Amino acid sequence: MEDAAGSAPKDDAEWQSFVALVIAPHPDLTPAQARAIAIDYGIRGGSTAIKVRRALLFYALRRLGLDVAPGARPANEQHIVLLNRDEVAPALATQIET
Repeated sequence: MEDAAGSAPKDDAEWQSFVALVIAPHPDLTPAQARAIAIDYGIRGGSTAIKVRRALLFYALRRLGLDVAPGARPANEQHIVLLNRDEVAPALATQIET
């Protein structure tokens, strides 16, 4: 089935592909704070991955507060960190270029 633009949804590579955001509690949190954040985000074993459609990557990063450079906000404002920023950055760059 094609949409009004003449392409099928399966041909939308940005929508059909996913990026994993590997997050962990901010390292500057106290152990008690880190445990609370781990519970809030379902983090077990120190980190967890959130599967995000590539088309929504920018919005997911922004919503989680991970759209700024590491260390831009103190731990009391930014409770989680992105552990795989080097892997996510190219996916975000290609999204911005298109």
